[in-house]
Amino acid sequence: MMMSLSVVVPVHAKPNRTRITLCSLAAQDLSFPVEIIIVADNPTQDVLDLVNSHEGHAKIVVTKGLGRAGARNKGAQEATGNILVFLDDDILTDPNFLSWHYKSQQAQRGLIHGSLRELIGLSKVDDPRDGGPGCPKICLEDLQLGKWEGYLKARTVANALERAVEKYWDNSLDVDAPWLSGAGANISVPKDIWHAVAGFDQAYGLRWGMEDLDFAYRLHTAGYQIMFCPQARGYHMSHYSPSRWEDHDANLEMFQQRAKSPEAAALSHLLAADGSPEKYEDAVRQIRNAAENSL
Repeated sequence: MMMSLSVVVPVHAKPNRTRITLCSLAAQDLSFPVEIIIVADNPTQDVLDLVNSHEGHAKIVVTKGLGRAGARNKGAQEATGNILVFLDDDILTDPNFLSWHYKSQQAQRGLIHGSLRELIGLSKVDDPRDGGPGCPKICLEDLQLGKWEGYLKARTVANALERAVEKYWDNSLDVDAPWLSGAGANISVPKDIWHAVAGFDQAYGLRWGMEDLDFAYRLHTAGYQIMFCPQARGYHMSHYSPSRWEDHDANLEMFQQRAKSPEAAALSHLLAADGSPEKYEDAVRQIRNAAENSL
């Protein structure tokens, strides 16, 4: 049976970034069936107006505040494709983005994490079309025509989690945690595997963070493959989020109560404003040593 992709994009309150995300998806170079599912979860009016302008080109689902996990699950339930691609509403993709997810799923079924980079110059910019320090203006007309070369010159950085993921797959991070490759901004997974682990856990509620790594952790413990595709790169149009870490800490604590391992216990040394792969690896090592010495 031929594979088909359903791209699930939860949206809420970032119209200027969402506009660019949807435009870059419309410019994908495709040789296989794809549907776009936009889940407008308690959207602001300007986001709802934007989403409705895509009627006929995307399946639109409006929900009343399910949160990230619930919105992704709702999109997956509506999907007709046998491969789900989960993409955040502030990710810019190049024309071959979906093709790389498709090729990776052809080669090995499981959870595929595409690499992520931060367009850090946009962090204080309301509309990415205006550009920012180290980032050129993002022109919708260029995206529609598949003109991508100019954006390759933009200044990008990998956040601490992404650096840890890349070190893990390069065998240079001494941890046992393939589930770190679960950042929900850019992953794909067969729909039957999503269903087998009951999707994303909506107990994480409306707070930001950890519902995606929890999903990957449960896939891993259930015996499913997790893989990394650096070519399926997404560019995060960085933005300021004042309550980010406060929200995240509550969800991190909930995840750590479930996942009893040194890799889970040490996550605060990675997923924090000053976190790093090096601090994380050192914390995992200390927790392991303490456990061994207590025997």
